[in-house]
Amino acid sequence: MFDMLTPPASEESERAILGCIFKETALVMVAMKHLNKEDFYTLAHQHIFHAMLEVVDADKTIDLITVIEQLKNENHLEAAGGIKYI
Repeated sequence: MFDMLTPPASEESERAILGCIFKETALVMVAMKHLNKEDFYTLAHQHIFHAMLEVVDADKTIDLITVIEQLKNENHLEAAGGIKYI
């Protein structure tokens, strides 16, 4: 039965969105128009998306290294799943 209090979520879809942004960084501009970090159900994905936005705001290129460094600076790397997950 559908729980009316819990919004629908798909961890796979969230990973796909984040993966697409890593692969094609221009997509973050599209994502920024339609999403905010609270739209991600998984807390780790919220941290990753927020870090991506911070990297863009700092006029850096989104890649694994810059996002990992941003997560480290925010003390959210482990909450985001660690380096292996990223």
